[in-house]
Amino acid sequence: MAARFSKGLVGVVAAAVACLGVAREDSADLDQVQAMLSEDVAEATVALRDRIEVCNQKAKERTEPKLDQDKLNDLGANREQLLTAFSHLHFRNSARCEQDQRQSLAYSLGVLEKVQRKQGEASSSPREVREGLIYPNLEELRYRARYRKLPEDLRSHMEARVGGEPFELVPALREHDLLKQE
Repeated sequence: MAARFSKGLVGVVAAAVACLGVAREDSADLDQVQAMLSEDVAEATVALRDRIEVCNQKAKERTEPKLDQDKLNDLGANREQLLTAFSHLHFRNSARCEQDQRQSLAYSLGVLEKVQRKQGEASSSPREVREGLIYPNLEELRYRARYRKLPEDLRSHMEARVGGEPFELVPALREHDLLKQE
């Protein structure tokens, strides 16, 4: 009977050791997964920083958009409408230039958060951070809403003249004397 008890005890211990080994292995695997995901976040952060620099450089090197003043007069465009259009197009073009890298970083942060949550850990990337990367802020949305209310002919003219590339807003406003108060 002692022999059977010993065999049974050895079996239980062996099973427990095997389970501990698996648990340690799973834990080690999860640590590796988290380390890999942290590297992904770091790489995506660097890629976004580099892309922002490229977009800013494009904006600096670009000449200010030139508007056709006669066309603007024919359209009856006023200062407020032009400020709205330039502001919206500035935000839109900058966001489009950085969009892929922003989404990549938000995705990497989301995957890391998901793994951390499964492990019962606090998130290292709050949802607000990810949302800030991919969604426009309230000011940008307000300009977009005002822009949509502008006459279609004015929006078409502005988009044709400004295009889709990033530009520096203040120099563009200065070029068209929009920084001065009426």
